Amino acid sequence: MTKVLIVVVVILALPTVAYADSEGYYCVGPDYLAYQFGMNVPNRPVRLFVVPVGSVEPASIQLVPFQVHGMQCTDPVVELLGWTELYMVQLDSSRRPASCQTVQLSKPGERPMQFAAFIGNLAHLSPAVGSLKPEQVRIGTDIRGYTYSLEMTPRSVSRCIEAVMDAGDRDRAIEN
Repeated sequence: MTKVLIVVVVILALPTVAYADSEGYYCVGPDYLAYQFGMNVPNRPVRLFVVPVGSVEPASIQLVPFQVHGMQCTDPVVELLGWTELYMVQLDSSRRPASCQTVQLSKPGERPMQFAAFIGNLAHLSPAVGSLKPEQVRIGTDIRGYTYSLEMTPRSVSRCIEAVMDAGDRDRAIEN
């Protein structure tokens, strides 16, 4: 009986592949929007996009593969929460990603205080999905007085469409 129990415990303790999905997170800095899309796929790097207020061209940085559990925008850093590490992407003076540093969390799955309140999810955890109504988040105003917002409208789609638009270029869209 003891041998059978040990085998069952060993089999249950063997590591297995598990895929979690973030589907995308965003945060709003003092004069920029940062976002990340994607499912957690082994060996697929995380790509962080940053759009400064007044620009329609997102800049990006490729990070190591990890599961994103949250994002926080500060000045001038975008923090991405992983399961075991916090990834801090430094932005340059034009709000473009410049470098990344990591800090080991004291224990896996820890959620630091700065991630306690704001989720900023672009998928099923978004308030837009829960209410089935569009959600609009103000990003900022540029020196010309133009106001920029992130609008999330829940829809059933097979692929994610990312669009950065301004009044003169509403049809520009980039498919991911």
